[in-house]
Amino acid sequence: MKHLFLVRHAKSSWADDRLSDRERPLNHRGESQLAPLGKALTVAGAFEADVYASDACRAQKTLSGILPAEIPADAHHVRSELYTFDYRRLLAWLQRKGDASRITLVGHNPALLELAQWLLPQPPAQLPTGSFIHIRLPIERWRQLDEGCGTLVALLTPADFSYAHFARKLKKRADSEGSNPAKDIPAALHHQIKRLQKLERGVVLGFDDEFLH
Repeated sequence: MKHLFLVRHAKSSWADDRLSDRERPLNHRGESQLAPLGKALTVAGAFEADVYASDACRAQKTLSGILPAEIPADAHHVRSELYTFDYRRLLAWLQRKGDASRITLVGHNPALLELAQWLLPQPPAQLPTGSFIHIRLPIERWRQLDEGCGTLVALLTPADFSYAHFARKLKKRADSEGSNPAKDIPAALHHQIKRLQKLERGVVLGFDDEFLH
């Protein structure tokens, strides 16, 4: 049995158009995603794996921001070939790996999402920045990877493991809808019920106590 963790780098900045795509850093929101992402990955067992990351700046900043302090230097690696947007290159890279039972990749879309969609019979439609997918694979060697062979264990986004990011996303959605639940009592009650329903996943997962407050 193998376990694969696909981690999309945190939110990156487009502020400096003089930088190449490989050089782009994280923006403020990306920096704020790192600590909760690292906590969620630790709980999921992603750092029990060999950890590999693209050599792009945003992937490197993500890697350094999520790694627990106790992880030894020889347990994480930078690979230039992981800077790719083609899932077939990631697949070929994985199929050349040895006998490691777990591998964690920090990289880029669309390659990560399309790799997950190739491996999973019921794949996710999105992999936002600062999110990860955990896939279980019933194989003995990585070279045995095959289309549709995986099982989705978890897909977790910042809104799942960070209340601050959950609240930001909820506010953004409310602003886009132009809703004003304060106009009347039924609308206010409906708004609160919808909010509680959205809070439920974060409460159940239990990564951030702020979901309870």
